[in-house]
Amino acid sequence: MIIKPKQFVIFIFLFIYFTQAQEYYQRHLLTDPNSVCIDGSPGIYYTHTGDPASSSWVFYLTGGGGCYSPNTCSPDLRATSLNSSDDFPSTMLGYGILSPEEKTNPLFWSSNKVYVHYCSGDLYSGNNTYQGLNFKGYNIIRSIFAETIA
Repeated sequence: MIIKPKQFVIFIFLFIYFTQAQEYYQRHLLTDPNSVCIDGSPGIYYTHTGDPASSSWVFYLTGGGGCYSPNTCSPDLRATSLNSSDDFPSTMLGYGILSPEEKTNPLFWSSNKVYVHYCSGDLYSGNNTYQGLNFKGYNIIRSIFAETIA
């Protein structure tokens, strides 16, 4: 079998990429009973501890649209991960602004980083339960801040 130069370069790139030391974010489930997703499951976030000398933080708030009642929350939304923290892995990798690698994230690689899973359907602003749906995004954010930077 003869390997062409282009194939060799691709192989080397993939080998280097997949054999780099991977630093995982750790999942945290909120214990505050008022910090829950639409379906009542606990709010969830992932953290990665940066350089011990760093006092900076990056909070990445994921999006996913908004609703305020059973009529405005489509069945599609309720059937996805946008309403629940169930079935999320215990770890995740950070990419882009969440990368812990200086080469790929020169501005924030050493910062403490928090990835917030969006599951409240209220643009992180709610503190209410309506017709069996929990719109508690404000509480989720408050609890995450209290657990991370306090």
